[in-house]
Amino acid sequence: MLVALAPVRVPSGQAAGAPDRPPFADWLADLRGEAVARGLSPEVVDAALAGLAPLDVVVERDRTQAEFTLTLDAYLARRLTRTTIRTARREYERHRPLLERVGRAYGVAPAVLVAVWGSSPPSGGSAGCGRRLPRWRRSAYEGRREAFFRAQLFDALTILDRGDIEPAR
Repeated sequence: MLVALAPVRVPSGQAAGAPDRPPFADWLADLRGEAVARGLSPEVVDAALAGLAPLDVVVERDRTQAEFTLTLDAYLARRLTRTTIRTARREYERHRPLLERVGRAYGVAPAVLVAVWGSSPPSGGSAGCGRRLPRWRRSAYEGRREAFFRAQLFDALTILDRGDIEPAR
């Protein structure tokens, strides 16, 4: 299957605090209530949501991702470097048994798994929930991709609630 890609300009969506968006504090209280109603520990939810404030830089970075602003040729020239290819080949060989098991389990070719894995920015490699939670909280509030980021946020809260990772990590 061949998928044609072209630059996509995504509308900026609603600005934080727009008249049809609730104030951040109200939105956060609603989110907390929903998390607890889903059975998550109030203590874990409160710890994860403590000290929040809107982070406009997160929204700006989301809106200006290379995937949304560059042509396919420019994007590939920037992201598909010799170093990236060399690293992908090395990681493919290093993790081949695992990639093959995952590929069989989910019906995805191991090379595709490595390509998707390699497309993630290095800064996000093993950041854990701690660095992602502030981004998801802000992006869930912003509105443009609220459903996606809200789901990511609840998944992260579930991981924290199960004790799979400490909030600081």
